[in-house]
Amino acid sequence: MAHRQGNRRRIRRAAALVPVAIAATCLAACGGGGEGPVIGESDEFIERADEICLDTAQGLADARAEAGTAEEPAEAVALINSELPIRLDGLRRLQEVEAPSHQAEAWERFLAIQEDRVAAQEDALAAAQEADADSFQSAEAEFERLSDEADELGARVGLGACANRLPPAGEGDVVEVVEDLLTSPDSA
Repeated sequence: MAHRQGNRRRIRRAAALVPVAIAATCLAACGGGGEGPVIGESDEFIERADEICLDTAQGLADARAEAGTAEEPAEAVALINSELPIRLDGLRRLQEVEAPSHQAEAWERFLAIQEDRVAAQEDALAAAQEADADSFQSAEAEFERLSDEADELGARVGLGACANRLPPAGEGDVVEVVEDLLTSPDSA
């Protein structure tokens, strides 16, 4: 008999917890007090950001095609000087994009990394102007490390072009621009 009462109590306690578990699940899924994503808000954010990144990538690919391969410090200076305004304009435009509240923290971090990438490219420019190969290589390595970090974070946010992720087959214009950018001899 005592065994049955213990089982009944456990069943009653478990039954009492079901509504609490359901409420907790709903709050977690919805983000709590109205902080969840608005339908379409994330898609619009991602579309705007990726459009800017794709436009920037096209500008960089065009600048690289025009400048050619940078094998000497003076050529690197010319190439970076042609790329920096494009990167800065892309960054400025990305900073104008407002992320949904559930993505705001990651987006701010993504933008900070983009700022650091510009700084690394400015360091590479200064090193190239001084013909300092070691400093140039160091700045380029930092730029690549930051690029990898930005790509990873961008992918977690759901970005495509901003994370250098190729789209599904059939979107040839995007594939061509990203491949041009990523396969050029000077992919900095």
